[in-house]
Amino acid sequence: MAGALVLGCHLAGVRIAGALHLGQTYPIAGSWRSTVTGWLAVPVVAGGLAYWGWPRLVRRLRWRPLLALSTVVAAGWSVALSLVDGPAGLTAPLAPYQQYPHDVPRVTDLGDYLATFARHVVDPANGPVWAVHVGGHPPGALGVFVLLDRIGLGGLGWAAALCIAGGALAVPSVLALTRLYGGAGAGRRAALFVPLAPAALWIATSADALFAGVAAAGLCALAFAAAPAVTTAPARGGRSWVGRGLLAAVGGFALGSCLFLSYGLSLLVLPAIAVVLFAPDAAGPGGIGPSRQDRSASRWLRETLSPQRIWPLLIGAVLVLALLLAARLAGFDWWHGLSLAAERTRTGARSVHPPTVWQDRPTWYFLLANPAALAVVLGPATIAALGFLRRSRLLVLPVAAALAVLGALVSDLSKGEVERIYLPFALLMLPLTAMLPVRRYGRLLLAVQLGWAVLIALTIETWW
Repeated sequence: MAGALVLGCHLAGVRIAGALHLGQTYPIAGSWRSTVTGWLAVPVVAGGLAYWGWPRLVRRLRWRPLLALSTVVAAGWSVALSLVDGPAGLTAPLAPYQQYPHDVPRVTDLGDYLATFARHVVDPANGPVWAVHVGGHPPGALGVFVLLDRIGLGGLGWAAALCIAGGALAVPSVLALTRLYGGAGAGRRAALFVPLAPAALWIATSADALFAGVAAAGLCALAFAAAPAVTTAPARGGRSWVGRGLLAAVGGFALGSCLFLSYGLSLLVLPAIAVVLFAPDAAGPGGIGPSRQDRSASRWLRETLSPQRIWPLLIGAVLVLALLLAARLAGFDWWHGLSLAAERTRTGARSVHPPTVWQDRPTWYFLLANPAALAVVLGPATIAALGFLRRSRLLVLPVAAALAVLGALVSDLSKGEVERIYLPFALLMLPLTAMLPVRRYGRLLLAVQLGWAVLIALTIETWW
């Protein structure tokens, strides 16, 4: 992170005419805070209360109430961090003309919205181009805010509430996945850290938080569809194939919807395949690979490619393809939309915004800066967990997410602002905190994690 800061300042001040278009606080987008108000006390007080009360609740609550309360804690923590700028801090990130709410009034006919969306991504000959964030995403991203407006919940306040709720609802999905792959103890250890991760700084308020919630829910449904019923529902005698099929369909629909929220979420194909193929066997969570009784690779391969895992994957894939086909029949070609969004990212809207931000940002720098920004989002406790890694099926989640991030780096389309763009993948890395020795260092690491988020909130005016 220090290297990214030094190199960023050097590039912006010396080697590039202008800046990296990221403000001043490399590697994350923002500027150093220049004003002091009484609202600065809000995240400090909230952090203190979380440090005092949350570990007690994690220890004492039963699992399902803990999941529900973790959602509330995640939402409250993100709101508290945003209130450092006062109540306006909750809606300000969605107010600029580059954001989705700016273009909501432009959608007057939902009937031909999909068919005409691509015309306004790069070519001003067809009329005004979409706002920056709208043009860089599929039509579903703007469509969500349009539908919110159509049901009478228009305005920045409701848009912010939707983003915060979506980001907070990702937390129980991530914790459920942690428990499924790591066991009850791992789920409870992760619950101490996941709702209070520094990622909350970008849950209130960025649309990527909403995307993260949809992605986490889809992966969770798909994983539970592939896990044996004896692992997921012992008290009711197991889950039927019909129930698992419905879960797989829900997972496929959610992940297919992600394709229409962000093109980058196509990289969720890696975590989706991983959570299915490496779902726990009937013996429950444990190590990856053949059992101790039979370590033959052939048996492990048979278990990995068994019908209980392949069928949920196929059902989910069918739902994803069905959504792509339905959009195509409605007039929107996802692949064509992706090519237009990539063109706008690299060259800007035709005859409107030369030179582009992308051209001013050197690729080699962001190979360092993007992982540094991701480390900021994850926080010190998650990074410390790397020192306590051990063989566990739980590693499937962060490893698959890391591979997805690597794919984003290779694409050369995510140059900066990844503290929000990588949120769906960052949340899948937070289960690493289940590896921490909580009894020895839990309180200390929680204090450091909370302090890190509060320090950022007090010193940096982030863009989201």
